[in-house]
Amino acid sequence: MLEKKFLRINIGWIKYTGLICILLLAVYPGPSSAAPVNIILNPGFESGTTYWSFYTDGSGSFLNDVPGVASSHAGHIKIIKPGTNVQLFQKGLVLLPDTLYQLNFKAYSNTGHDLSISLMKHGSPYTKYGLSNYVVNLGTTWKDYSIQFKSSGFSGTVTDARLMFWLAPYDASEDQYFFDDVTLTPASVTPPTTGTPTITTQPSGQTVAVGYTATFGVTATGTAPLSYQWQKNSVNILGATGATYTTKPTTLSDNGAIFRVIISNSLGSVTSNGAKLTVSSTPPSNKQLVVLDVNYQHSTTITKIPPLNAISGMSASFFNFPSYVPDNLISPIDYAHGTVYQRLQVFTKPSTKTVKYQICFFQDTITQPKHACTNRDLLAFNKTGTYYASQPLSNIYQSDHIDWGRKLLIIMLDMTDKNGVLIDSRPVYNMGKIWDGSPNLALYYPMNVRYTAIIVPKGGGAPVWP
Repeated sequence: MLEKKFLRINIGWIKYTGLICILLLAVYPGPSSAAPVNIILNPGFESGTTYWSFYTDGSGSFLNDVPGVASSHAGHIKIIKPGTNVQLFQKGLVLLPDTLYQLNFKAYSNTGHDLSISLMKHGSPYTKYGLSNYVVNLGTTWKDYSIQFKSSGFSGTVTDARLMFWLAPYDASEDQYFFDDVTLTPASVTPPTTGTPTITTQPSGQTVAVGYTATFGVTATGTAPLSYQWQKNSVNILGATGATYTTKPTTLSDNGAIFRVIISNSLGSVTSNGAKLTVSSTPPSNKQLVVLDVNYQHSTTITKIPPLNAISGMSASFFNFPSYVPDNLISPIDYAHGTVYQRLQVFTKPSTKTVKYQICFFQDTITQPKHACTNRDLLAFNKTGTYYASQPLSNIYQSDHIDWGRKLLIIMLDMTDKNGVLIDSRPVYNMGKIWDGSPNLALYYPMNVRYTAIIVPKGGGAPVWP
């Protein structure tokens, strides 16, 4: 009898709870299918370093031994010895083709040194999957970063993607990097469209002596990616597909040629104004000395310049002297009492921040007492264009520290802000001073230029620009 009563109670309870479940299901549809799913595992490093890998060909460590922004742990990398291949990554990520993704993360470094980010195939041939060497200007405190991009480089779903935080070549000994809350999700909004290409700086005419090259440049805005095709007299130039174009050594037949560029993207195209090339039949004076003529991109990339292995990049870029520069700049031709002429052609510049520019000559060693520099205030600019400066060589800073009758060692070009502070994230270079816009290096780098310096002896006339 007790068993039957208990059975009736259980059946009644089951019917009651079943009704409650039905009512709950009627008003609660369950998790939204539109909610973005994070592809990254262990995004906040709360489970140690699981799923993450750290590699360096220098030396360092990777732990989760520091607190995060709002949690107990964060990823923490210590650089003991910098390397040329230093990366934090997570592999085996699943990506859909032709899909808009959004990467969010929090990070900083103790020195403000930068990093770059790539998304690629984990193994050879390391196909780019839509995000390639995206430079992030880190600060010295926690900041949020967000990057939106479209997957590319594959046609079907892939399961071999690697998200890589690339620390070389920005890292230095005793640097520490911190990471937290890394998320990679399909984006819920489409990227903003900026429209068809618009030219903001037109190519300008160039005048060079016969046998020298000429460089033309353009700047434009519009929905990325932008494609470039330079033309000479309305005919496409093979391989001339960048924002700048440098001619081959000119001949007199090039005089009067018109150069222009067609810029296009998925939404349309625009053709620049024509820029005239004038080729002078007068050869350069056999006395003028072109000590440097270089097309160069100022960037945050750090390299070593052989044979001295000078550390070149950011605010200080080093160049070897051409082989024809004589060891003695006093005799038989007295360049030391002549004039140094500078021409700076700025083709691309990321902001309107003022930059000051100078050339320095080192002798014997790369040290402060053994170098002499032009006056940087003579070559200041805040936009693209061509700029000139000249100064007697005997009047440049620390000219008396150099024995112009002996061989010079190396050339340095340096960049400072409007106040003369070197634009660099390395404290040893700016000596603790804060440059305008610090720590945002993207206000200054990358910047594409052609720089030419000519020394003309006294009475040697005006320079003939290559």
